[in-house]
Amino acid sequence: MRKRKITDAQLERAVELRQQKMSLTEISRQLGFSTSTLSYWMARMEDYGMVENLDLRNSDDETVNEILELRRKNLTYKEIAERTGKSMSNVVRICRRNGVKASGRTYRKKAGRPKKK
Repeated sequence: MRKRKITDAQLERAVELRQQKMSLTEISRQLGFSTSTLSYWMARMEDYGMVENLDLRNSDDETVNEILELRRKNLTYKEIAERTGKSMSNVVRICRRNGVKASGRTYRKKAGRPKKK
């Protein structure tokens, strides 16, 4: 089963409730998330500050365009990640979502048993 993502508004509400000394278990029940999900996002909040700074899930258009342009120049995902400061998984996801495929490299299949007819 796929988990729902926590929204910025829900996270702000969780912070408000936490400031009122409500336990994480009570907050997670009220908002409909697991305690572990809520704990994870609250820790992110402590590390990065307010909700506006937490938007790590999305990249701005300028960064996306830079990533796509670098990929079109056949830089590797790792090189792009180092240049843009994004994780390699984010770079791969952005490229796939925008239809920019891997370079023209082809990979040979592993040698194995021939298929029986």
